Amino acid sequence: MKNRLTRPDAWRVLNARMLERLAIDIDPTVSRATRARAVADLVAAGDLGFVQNGLYLNLRHPVSVLVDEAAGWLRSGAIVSLQKVLGDSGVLNNYTPIVFAVVPIPAEGHPPKLGRVDTEAGIFQFRGIPEAVLTAPRREDLLVQNIPYARATPEAALCHWVYLGMSPRSDLGMPQRELDLERLSMARLSRIARAMRIESQVEVSLGRARENSMYDEGVKVSAPRSPTM
Repeated sequence: MKNRLTRPDAWRVLNARMLERLAIDIDPTVSRATRARAVADLVAAGDLGFVQNGLYLNLRHPVSVLVDEAAGWLRSGAIVSLQKVLGDSGVLNNYTPIVFAVVPIPAEGHPPKLGRVDTEAGIFQFRGIPEAVLTAPRREDLLVQNIPYARATPEAALCHWVYLGMSPRSDLGMPQRELDLERLSMARLSRIARAMRIESQVEVSLGRARENSMYDEGVKVSAPRSPTM
C-alpha cells in the first residue's frame, strides 16, 4: 500500500472508505483486520498522518500535503481563509499554525457546525458566512487557482474578515491595523468587496491600515481643522 501512496495521482487526503478501496484494489482477499493493521503501520511509520475519525493525510505523496487540505473534509465547502491565509501571505506579520476557514451557510437546511476543532494533525477554526455572500465573487478572485484544495486569495481572506467583523452574530473583531497592503491586489480586493456588498467597510479597514503605516514611518497624520466660524 505504501508504494501506491507515492504515485503522483495518489489521493492526498484519505478517509477510511478510500483506504479500504485502496487495500482491496491491491488484494481483494485482504481481511478487515489486516487492513486495519496496515493502516496502523503506515501511521506509525509516518506515511499517513492521522487527523480524526478515520481521516488521514498522505504524507508519502510526492508533492507535500498540508494540514490545511483537511479543512474541506472536516466541514463540507470549507475554504481556508482569514488569519491563516493573511499570515501565510505576509499581509499579517504574524504566522498562525491554526487553520482558519470559512464555511458556507445555506439559505435552507441544516447549518454547518462551526467553532474550534482539535485534531491530531492540528487545530481548525471554522466560521460561517451565508452561501450567497461567500460565493458572490468570481471564482478566480475568491480562490487560489491550480491547487488541490479550496484556499482563499489574500484579498478574499481580508473581505471575509471584514464581513465577519461587522456581523453582530460573530465574535471576531474587525481586522487589525497592522496590514501590509502592498501584498494585496487593490483591483481584486475592490471586485470582491463589491460582490459581497461591503465596499465601505473594507475601505474603512484600508484607511486604518494606511494610517497605521504612516505612523510607523514617522509621519504624523494631522486631524482636520474645524472650519472657522
